[in-house]
Amino acid sequence: MKNTRTISGLAAIAATLAFAPFASAQTNAGFELDKAVYGMAETINLAYDAADRCEGKATSNAFINGTSTEFELDPPNIMRATAQAGWVPGSYTAEMTCGGEKVVRPFKVVQTDELTFFLDKNQVEAGGEVTVRKTAKSGCGDAANSPGFVSRIELKQQADGTWSGTAKAVDTPGTYQVAMLCFGTHTYRQLTVLPKTPEPTQPPTTVTEKPRPKAPIVKPKGAPQTGGGGTA
Repeated sequence: MKNTRTISGLAAIAATLAFAPFASAQTNAGFELDKAVYGMAETINLAYDAADRCEGKATSNAFINGTSTEFELDPPNIMRATAQAGWVPGSYTAEMTCGGEKVVRPFKVVQTDELTFFLDKNQVEAGGEVTVRKTAKSGCGDAANSPGFVSRIELKQQADGTWSGTAKAVDTPGTYQVAMLCFGTHTYRQLTVLPKTPEPTQPPTTVTEKPRPKAPIVKPKGAPQTGGGGTA
């Protein structure tokens, strides 16, 4: 009998979890979001239990178009809808009226490299090269500029569908911002220009001169000695 009650209790718990809107459900009654952080233009999933009696659509100034879609029944008792996160990173709230009370859910929109741009490295030696890249999904323009670049660069489309351009770093070490215009607003990435590594100095080459051979001593040849004598 005890085992039967235990099994029945577990079955009831499993049924409750199966119909919960999301695994990370909040404790307050009302609608819920599937996550707390979204990338720009990412889909936001919303849900609530029909017993919570939420009204209309969810609203937020971070939703594209300002509202979610109409909620539809996911049998037996879950109402679901979606919204699309906007293009401006920041902290926001979504709101609905549930059971006659306003329910507020906080969330964040963050910048993602896939939708903007990225650098192949965030540190480069003075005078070195850094490549700016963006994917085919990026909402950025084709030009990148920075006070850390010798000159502004234009990104070109590559065979794999991505876009890239290579810039030469300035000779002055420091931390600089790389900017591109993305979704109508300037988006930045940080670049650090490091001092140029000094070239190793080589010790001077010492050449040891070999002593010059001495010239042979030549003795002068004199007249043969005739000796002394006289005439008779």
